[in-house]
Amino acid sequence: MSWDVSERPPTRGGRAATTAAVLIAVAAVVLAEVQLDALPRLVDLLVGGDVARRYTLGRLLLATLGVLGFLAAVQWKRLRDRTAFLHQVNEALLLLRENEQRFRSVVEESPVGVGIVRRGIVLYANRATIRIFGQTDRSLMLGSAVLNYVAPQARAELGESVRKQEQGEIGPTS
Repeated sequence: MSWDVSERPPTRGGRAATTAAVLIAVAAVVLAEVQLDALPRLVDLLVGGDVARRYTLGRLLLATLGVLGFLAAVQWKRLRDRTAFLHQVNEALLLLRENEQRFRSVVEESPVGVGIVRRGIVLYANRATIRIFGQTDRSLMLGSAVLNYVAPQARAELGESVRKQEQGEIGPTS
């Protein structure tokens, strides 16, 4: 049995029953993700089928409202849980940023030279490192080969150490 929206659907309970059935069917489409083409069949079932004979419209509406209330409560709990989780993530990120800033300050202001080198290239050098190597500008050191700052007699040993680290034979040096 098909139903054209422009026509009046077949009813047994009158206009109020039809309106309620359409509202219930639309709620089912929205909340239960029923296919839209099933909407007319669902209205027919609610208005003229077995469900309408076994239950009064009031009970059907109460049951539907109960289901909708339950679904709303479940969605509310999910939203509340997600909000709490996002709040925790935000707090953790703020704490991480604060700790990172403190760490950067300690490393940058350290009287000991601190540098980061990867694959033989200087990626970071604190103020002490720049001063130790007689540089005036950090940008002159960054991106340059670390071997430029090593005594000629120690370059072979450092080169071998870097090669072993890259191949995983030894751990990082401090």
